[in-house]
Amino acid sequence: MKTLTKLSMYLAAGLMLLAAGCNLPDPDGPDTTGGIDPNNYFSYGVKSGYIAYKSTNVDSYYDETTVDTFIMAFDEYGKKFRMEVSEDGTEAVVIIDGITGKMYTLNVEEKSYVELSVTPGTEMGYGAAFVYLGDDATSLWAYYPGFSKKPNKTIAGKNCSVVSWSDGEESVEWGGWNRITFWMQTSSSDDSSTLEAISFSESLPNGSFSPPADYTKLNYGQ
Repeated sequence: MKTLTKLSMYLAAGLMLLAAGCNLPDPDGPDTTGGIDPNNYFSYGVKSGYIAYKSTNVDSYYDETTVDTFIMAFDEYGKKFRMEVSEDGTEAVVIIDGITGKMYTLNVEEKSYVELSVTPGTEMGYGAAFVYLGDDATSLWAYYPGFSKKPNKTIAGKNCSVVSWSDGEESVEWGGWNRITFWMQTSSSDDSSTLEAISFSESLPNGSFSPPADYTKLNYGQ
């Protein structure tokens, strides 16, 4: 499904940014965790959240700009994770419940879903891409070239702290509130990408982390 491919691209891009800039500290090196329990390092600072994001990508070489929106939601500080995207009228949803050990991919148009079993903790393999570490692990950034602390930004109604770093060719600006990413901008000589939260609520729609009752369960690979 084209839209599920797009969903995977969103998640993969976020995880690449996370791996590039926010690896867990070396246990034999200096303490850069801000005193956070390593078992809860990739968790959010509020119990639940429902966030709409706008993603803007500018390719100056081809003179192209694309703008997309998607939804990310979580509960139990990230142990339950949901992401939904749409393209050309087609919607797709991925849900990972780290408490029950289930993962669901939903085809909204066909009202069907596929269920898989996952190892507890896998949910944050996706959700960690949206965890903001600019506040409680500030000392971590001292190890990156061109680090600086920027003025706060008000994004989606929240007072977000912002950090940035640059190697002279590429730069990243990252902002968040309560360990949730609300803003990220990467730029180079050829392109730039911006991720911005456009709305946020700590209230969740009912049934956010399970397939709707009227959806048909499909066998894997069907």
